[in-house]
Amino acid sequence: RVKTVLTRSLSLLVQDPSKTARLYQENQTASEICSDLIANEVVEERAFNLVDLGRIARNATTFRNVYPLLAPMISVAENADDVVLQQMALAGVGFTCRTGQEVVALNEALERIGLDFDEVRLRDANPCKARSHLNSLIRLGASEICVDSAAEVKRVAVAYSNAGRTEDLSKITLCVQLNALPCCCPVEAQGSVALPFCPACAEEELQAVVAAGRLLGMNRIDLALNMDGLPLLPVPMLDSILLPAAALVGIEYTDADTVQRALAATSAAALAVEAATGRVPAINFDGLPTGSSQSSEALAAFHALLAASLPRQARGGARLLTVEAGGVLLAGGSHLAARVQGSRRVPVPSAPSAAMEEDAYQATQYYLDDGCYGSLSGLLLDTDKDGRRRRPVISTTLDARGKPLPRTELAPATVWGPTCDGVDCVAKLATLPPSLGAGDWVVVEDVAAGRPRGRATDFNGLKTAEPVYCLHR
Repeated sequence: RVKTVLTRSLSLLVQDPSKTARLYQENQTASEICSDLIANEVVEERAFNLVDLGRIARNATTFRNVYPLLAPMISVAENADDVVLQQMALAGVGFTCRTGQEVVALNEALERIGLDFDEVRLRDANPCKARSHLNSLIRLGASEICVDSAAEVKRVAVAYSNAGRTEDLSKITLCVQLNALPCCCPVEAQGSVALPFCPACAEEELQAVVAAGRLLGMNRIDLALNMDGLPLLPVPMLDSILLPAAALVGIEYTDADTVQRALAATSAAALAVEAATGRVPAINFDGLPTGSSQSSEALAAFHALLAASLPRQARGGARLLTVEAGGVLLAGGSHLAARVQGSRRVPVPSAPSAAMEEDAYQATQYYLDDGCYGSLSGLLLDTDKDGRRRRPVISTTLDARGKPLPRTELAPATVWGPTCDGVDCVAKLATLPPSLGAGDWVVVEDVAAGRPRGRATDFNGLKTAEPVYCLHR
């Protein structure tokens, strides 16, 4: 399957003169490939993203083999590169969209590889949509639409009616966003977890959503749970309402384990939907629990937790659980080569000894042509388990012609992006060769955690880095 996907990808890239793609040997590293691209003047003298399509295709295939309970999804918002989206579609990965623009962009990417919109799994992941977003979903024939209330269900039905597509209501799946079910009651607290609304309202609203959907002919009801927000925003259907249902299927959980509680609540909600509709709902997980990056280790732990927590009745069999796993699918598949625009020497705040020479108190600040508002923008939101912002690791430094700089003597340095913004700090307390200067390059390997082509912006009028695609022979 990997070979088939890569062959198709290569043929498409060859046909598109606007794309830059190269073949390399299997044992060549990202830094070596960047060095070769610069030395042979394949790239312009500005930052570029190296995208390893072979690694991405293998990741998708490995995911399906290692995590049999999960069907992988990727967020269009965080992975906006059209070639990567096409690669994911060819590998059988599904997509989540949150705006009408994302829906249209995905459709255009699919059309270029000859795929129809209904040939891939697309889940609308915005429970409160703008009219243009909803119209795009209807026009293109989206099959899964996210809602957070009975009122939103009726709004969807009206939009279909206005578009003359009432008969399509029976074909779509309503995906109920559990974290977003509305409530007008005061905030309550149970145990050590503060609830944003009361469980009774949540249960009532879920029943209203199911009833409204069935009344309008929409009998396919699925559930969605935003794992990213769990420690701050646990799902509403907890102890007082769902504990009896959870006990019936043998689930045990405690206040100390918020994720376990949320999964128990989701299981009970799934059983309630099954009882009302006669259909086992799919359960869609948006991301992974807060505090864990989308690494393979975190996903493996989450997969084990799902297998232990969700009863078979709620799982409904393999592949009925989906998870947004862009970080895992793109791991090792995207790298950044940024050019040094300038540097300056500044005093180090804490000098170890007053007797040391003045140069020992100095550190160099480097300014790159890409940074935290560009290819590394995901780092602004990506944190470790302790809530600390992640910093990229500069793996290699190259001179202006692409030749690796010696790393025998290293000096302390701080690396900044190009925006003159205090947030745009790429790396603190880095150690870089003192010979590094304007026109040279730094390579940051594996920036997939930041989904470089998704969150990159043109803040301050700066251009985003161009992608260069590579496949290994």
